Amino acid sequence: MEKVALIFNFQSGKSNIINKVLKAKRILSKMFLVDVYSFNSDEKVLTIIKKEYDFLVVCGGDGTMHRIVNLMMKTENVTFPTIGYIPTGTMSDCMKGYGIDSFKSALKIIMNKHCDYLNIGKCNNDYFLYLFASGTYSNISYLTSRKSKKAFGKLSYYALAFKEIFKKRMFDFCLNNINYKSPFIMILNGTHVGGFNINKNFKNDSFLKCYITSPGIFNGLLHYFFDKKNAIIENETIKISQRHQQYCLDGEMYKGQVFDIKKVLSKVKFIIK
Repeated sequence: MEKVALIFNFQSGKSNIINKVLKAKRILSKMFLVDVYSFNSDEKVLTIIKKEYDFLVVCGGDGTMHRIVNLMMKTENVTFPTIGYIPTGTMSDCMKGYGIDSFKSALKIIMNKHCDYLNIGKCNNDYFLYLFASGTYSNISYLTSRKSKKAFGKLSYYALAFKEIFKKRMFDFCLNNINYKSPFIMILNGTHVGGFNINKNFKNDSFLKCYITSPGIFNGLLHYFFDKKNAIIENETIKISQRHQQYCLDGEMYKGQVFDIKKVLSKVKFIIK
């Protein structure tokens, strides 16, 4: 039987993650030899990988998967196994573009074992699975406390977003040498943001899709659900420059002033639909 390392970060998202991990082990054990590990450091993950597993299955949210992907892409002389994902975080948007939108669907996909390389985002020297964002709302995921996320789930994000919708904001961005004014911008390498399906035509290809939000009610947020007035730039490379701004990669805090963004092929395969 093939071997699976089922890893989880107990600090991730929902309070019932232990029960989810145990249930996942019980189901996957019908097909694989499964070992379960908790981790709180990159060194622990690398120690697990050296035990020569066929699959590394990650239980967690967007932040946990972001961490594993960056570790995989940046680590030299260590061969990662094929990576699978089971969403147990608050939003877990990062792999919805590949059909992994629930605990149940994730287990089914893992047991089908369809694998492929992913085109993932690279921003300067860091990597992201599904999102680069800047401007209004882009700091919500990392400003929301772990305690709040465990207690209230998605509502904790929406409550913080609600505080922002009545504060009219506008920022100056320079994208590929063209100046724009916008409440916020997003580069999507997936389908969902904040639990909403924004990029329904997502493809696993080399093109970046940048949404430049038009001004409007709630800082342009409603444009994503009704009139679709936002400008969209599609290109293989995007350069963004802006000072004194808040940024995020996959919901994690990110800092800088100039960002060179493109897609690169992942080092290893991922289990996807």
